[in-house]
Amino acid sequence: MLSRPAGGQSTANFLKEALAQVETVLERTAAEFETGRPSSETRGSQAMIGRWLVVLSRDHLADICVALVSLAARLHTQSAATAPMPRKADGPETVAEHRDDSPHFFLYDSLRKVLAAAAELEPSSAPLRCVPESVLSSCFGRLGLGHPVAVRHAASLCVGLLSTAQLSAAVDHFLAGLAKLSTDREQREWVPYQRAVGMLELSTHSAEQAASTLRYLEALAAAMPGTDRGVLRAEICSSLASALDRLVD
Repeated sequence: MLSRPAGGQSTANFLKEALAQVETVLERTAAEFETGRPSSETRGSQAMIGRWLVVLSRDHLADICVALVSLAARLHTQSAATAPMPRKADGPETVAEHRDDSPHFFLYDSLRKVLAAAAELEPSSAPLRCVPESVLSSCFGRLGLGHPVAVRHAASLCVGLLSTAQLSAAVDHFLAGLAKLSTDREQREWVPYQRAVGMLELSTHSAEQAASTLRYLEALAAAMPGTDRGVLRAEICSSLASALDRLVD
């Protein structure tokens, strides 16, 4: 396992070692997930790796983010295709559902940790501006019903964190999907995406953020008359309440 870099060891060399350890732990995580027997040793290794990635992200945030989503892209898709379509009668997701032992969750939760650390270190969100938009796209791609609840939730948190610096790009993703909700099935499948809107950092702190926020709200208002599924309308209300609370805070 990792140790602190020696006197002459650069953080770049240490990052290379850390990412190699991520792959090793990822392989163990995937193997144990297949058998349904996750070990406390692997969970401890995941926590240790997470702490080191946070430390290294101070100098290598973009590299770490790209590496994590690249590893996720190489994994076989973890399917939740048997999950039922959302219904208005469904209760809220539980805290227990927001974690699992899958390799996908390990990667996106690790990503969440480094993004959150960067956002906390610099409230202006300047470090997050260096993260490529491909990372945002990867997270957005994990929001659908084809992915388990825990992975969707972790990806939603990542989208929200990235939106503090990349709100316009995040809004673009949501508006592209919002424009395609013409059938009953499409509206129900959009529910987890709409839930992620509650994580967006809608804001008027800058002209750019204000313009993106207004653009999203206007598009949503235009789409509402054609939104007749109760489950989606309820999620729109819930997600907007969460996002607008931060907007007026």
